[in-house]
Amino acid sequence: MKFVLVLLIGLQCCVLSVWAQDWEEETPVIRASVDVVNVLCTVRDRQQKYVTDLKQEDFEIIEDGVRQKVQFFSNETGEDAQPLTVVLLIDTSGSVKDKLGFL
Repeated sequence: MKFVLVLLIGLQCCVLSVWAQDWEEETPVIRASVDVVNVLCTVRDRQQKYVTDLKQEDFEIIEDGVRQKVQFFSNETGEDAQPLTVVLLIDTSGSVKDKLGFL
């Protein structure tokens, strides 16, 4: 009787492990091609003053030695300027608590 019980438990473990493998989903692979890339920049002169009167013709983008066309250009200064948003995220979990003595 003991042998039959051990055999049934072993068989059940095998069936459950196979059943669990059938339900695992593969991680989806996402592929994308990009035709347009945003390039944000700030330009200063030799006196460290901001240069605000630049035009599209003043910029040249080179990728792998090949000049790329600047398709869209926006000079955002003054009233048109977009605000800069900065987020500071600090891990304060128990695993790093001892390293955060400065907080």
